[in-house]
Amino acid sequence: MTSVAFSIHSYLNEAALIPHSFELYRTATATPADMLRTALVVTGLAIMLTGIVMLYRWGRNDLRAGTSSRFALRVAVTITGTVLAVVGATPTFVPSASMSAADAVAASSTQRRAAGSPAERRTGRIVLTDGHAVDLDSREDDWDVARAKYIHFGKTLDLRLYTLLDVHVGIVKVAPRADYFDCAGSTGRRTEIAHDDFARGDTFCVESDEGRWARVVITSKDTDNTCSTRVKMDVLVWEKAGT
Repeated sequence: MTSVAFSIHSYLNEAALIPHSFELYRTATATPADMLRTALVVTGLAIMLTGIVMLYRWGRNDLRAGTSSRFALRVAVTITGTVLAVVGATPTFVPSASMSAADAVAASSTQRRAAGSPAERRTGRIVLTDGHAVDLDSREDDWDVARAKYIHFGKTLDLRLYTLLDVHVGIVKVAPRADYFDCAGSTGRRTEIAHDDFARGDTFCVESDEGRWARVVITSKDTDNTCSTRVKMDVLVWEKAGT
């Protein structure tokens, strides 16, 4: 009985510590597992106490009368209740999945950075007006900026301005100082950014049709009285990984 009392005491202490121990538990809120454990403790205690009362009131009479089967049943009830209470009160160590995932991502990112970022292919300023697109893989001084069709713009053109910003492969908003690894490891990539969703100072990672990553920083965005938009951007393009 002492071990049961100790387990129950530990269970109550653990419940009190849950809101302050994000390192050891997934969440401070009651989960289905917590509720099940509580139910096991309550049910186990009730069965155990019932067995103890049965042994106290009729156990000796059973032994005297030689009805060992009844005595064994009362013992079994007591043991069953004790086991349920102990199982429910035993703390379950659950490492934080989110912390483990974050640690793994951080370690992987550190290893990649230690290996070195691909070389910078080129940097420069690009000006796009509505209906024009740029080839981020280009080596030309003007980045091969060209007029793009409304529906299907040229396959070699990677980033188009048509009121909104759209791409062939993927574009995602990132932190201002994003590096190659931030771009390559980004999630939530889209194929377009609505007109109202980008402004001066915003930074995006864009993947080119040849598999290169570019960091695009919006330095100005102007819309005239005809609703035509003109965007200036500073661009950094990296070589492909492994080259």
